[in-house]
Amino acid sequence: MKRFYGVFLMLLLSSQLYASYEQYCNARFGFCVDVDNQWGKEAAPVNNDGRSFFDGEGLRVNVWGSYNALNETLREAMHNAKNELDRVTYEAMRGNWFVVSGYKGSDIVYTKVFLHNDTYYTLLITYPTALQKEYNAIVTRLSKTFRILP
Repeated sequence: MKRFYGVFLMLLLSSQLYASYEQYCNARFGFCVDVDNQWGKEAAPVNNDGRSFFDGEGLRVNVWGSYNALNETLREAMHNAKNELDRVTYEAMRGNWFVVSGYKGSDIVYTKVFLHNDTYYTLLITYPTALQKEYNAIVTRLSKTFRILP
């Protein structure tokens, strides 16, 4: 059993090392993020505010834009994101963005939000806690490539 698990883990890690990423850009809200072109994706919503991706192993990536109709401050949005979690393990706020990460049930949740021109741009990643080590590099890449277009 240990050997099987070791081989499975090596295959999983090697597939992530050689993953082929492509850029998903949203023309309506003007943002982009790199996603693995092997991931499944849900149909774009009618209002074309973003997209949802999944890898079939438990990773789910949601990315979208939304107008700040409630005139919520970035600090208020961060507070709301933290309240969605059972336990917050990381938080940071700089300039026009924040990151909140933690646990909700048996999942890890990572949220990165930009506020620009009264519009929110959100990247929400969830994955099983048991696969944290396997997904760390993916979360880092998604976070670094998530950006607002000029």
